[in-house]
Amino acid sequence: MSIATTSNRIGCHLYSKPSQRFLSKQQKPIYWFESFSRYKGPQKVIVYSRVSTEQQKRQGSLHRRTVHLCSRLHAKGHHLTDVFSEVRGREDRSFGQLANAIELSWRTDAIIVAHSWDRFIRPEVKRAVSQGLLPSNSEFFDLYYGIADGLSLATLWSPRLCWEEIKRREKQFAGPIRSSQTGNRYSSETMQIAETLYQRIGSYRKVADKLCVSKSAVQRWCA
Repeated sequence: MSIATTSNRIGCHLYSKPSQRFLSKQQKPIYWFESFSRYKGPQKVIVYSRVSTEQQKRQGSLHRRTVHLCSRLHAKGHHLTDVFSEVRGREDRSFGQLANAIELSWRTDAIIVAHSWDRFIRPEVKRAVSQGLLPSNSEFFDLYYGIADGLSLATLWSPRLCWEEIKRREKQFAGPIRSSQTGNRYSSETMQIAETLYQRIGSYRKVADKLCVSKSAVQRWCA
């Protein structure tokens, strides 16, 4: 089926402003993202996490997002195939580590999971975000046909959540990482995920890069 035919069949209204917590059912391309809750039993998963700026990474947002998503999936018995995390803003249309995650998914049949649909794709026009608008048809098609080639992309949170509700939930990832009362900057969940990834990957440096922590910390946890 051609892109033009698909576009006509969908007949969506991407520029309708979402109301309350959920997007309109008329905004059908958002349903190309699947809710991970539909999968039953243990699954092979590939975690994808993204922030828009280096400042967000330095403040610990990328680390917290990644560990939170890994921990939620691992606690439910799913198998972490790999983790891809990156800094990529709307001006970068290369899809970066997401393209690598998609390539691995085709090879391993693992499901790619992010917190929300806006981790996969953002409107190219900055004002569209502040107005609560979705990416354009062409942007969706670039992702689904140009990069994912029809591969399903799943979200931990409902794919119907509007942008405002996503931002409300993401506040838990904001702010700098602070030391706990025990003097440890990182949670027990971080250590557990690091050990799990190291068993699969076998590289301290790669695990450190994926979780946005130091190589020496990973060495201590996995020694």
